[in-house]
Amino acid sequence: MNAADGVLAGLLRGDVASASPGIEIDGHGVAVTMTGVDRLLGAAARGYADHAARLRPCDRRLSGARWTSVARRAAWLLLMCLAVPLRAADGSGVRAVVAPLSASDLKGIESRIDSAFERSLRSGSAAPLQELGAALDGMKSNGPQEAYRRGYWSGYQRYREAIVHTALGGKAGARQAVAAGIETLRAVSPSDREVQILLGLMSGLNLQFVPPSNTMKELDRLNGHIREAMKGEPSLRALYLAAISDWNTPAAYGGKRRAEPLLRQALALPVTARRPLSPNWGREDASTLLREVLRAAGKDIEAERLQDGPRTDR
Repeated sequence: MNAADGVLAGLLRGDVASASPGIEIDGHGVAVTMTGVDRLLGAAARGYADHAARLRPCDRRLSGARWTSVARRAAWLLLMCLAVPLRAADGSGVRAVVAPLSASDLKGIESRIDSAFERSLRSGSAAPLQELGAALDGMKSNGPQEAYRRGYWSGYQRYREAIVHTALGGKAGARQAVAAGIETLRAVSPSDREVQILLGLMSGLNLQFVPPSNTMKELDRLNGHIREAMKGEPSLRALYLAAISDWNTPAAYGGKRRAEPLLRQALALPVTARRPLSPNWGREDASTLLREVLRAAGKDIEAERLQDGPRTDR
């Protein structure tokens, strides 16, 4: 077996180690980098070009360079057809080649993100969320409204991905997801209430990554997002943002006082926002946090009896 055969055989087995150097592993998981893919496919193409030259030594019409070009395209096609979640030796997930989403896919994108979030937590790998994020990133938007919706749901996907990395102890992956999410959301519509809510949640997660000298600046940014999100009629997600911020603030600094009433108010409200986004998430998040708050206050029985819902205004 030559080197190229070993690379592709490794990919088929899901053995990332044998596919090196096309696969890069860092502190937050495994990713197929564009540079790595280029090297991987180059190695595969050269191997198959050499193999073809040995099979047809008398055929001079196709140069070695053209064989390499043909083989590279064949290798790309093979990887595109595989499109399977690869696995590293430690069981962490690898982002597979995915096709970009279309505008029609946005109709059910929230449920797809939530499903990928649950699969990521169950499997112990952020790969399901990362694959969906790559498909969102590759989507071409036709007009500002479509770009607005794609950007919002891409930000939401990054938020869920950051939570998964944090839960799994992948600090580098969480930092990367938070930074990408904030950048995406700021480019969408910073004045939009739902965008402000996600930006606030991202700022809260980002506090663990900023240097101590920038902590107050990030806190001011977080409080600004909360103020903007709380304007107008009450919103489940805005109240959840305010509650989680209060709960994560030490009592010595005025925190852990308003979380319970804010969450109770949130769970009494409908879930969905007005169109065009109409996000439906937040109730389970608020219920989970309220259970934590109640248990911390010694109200275990009430925490066990708490119901998620769902309640919507659809």
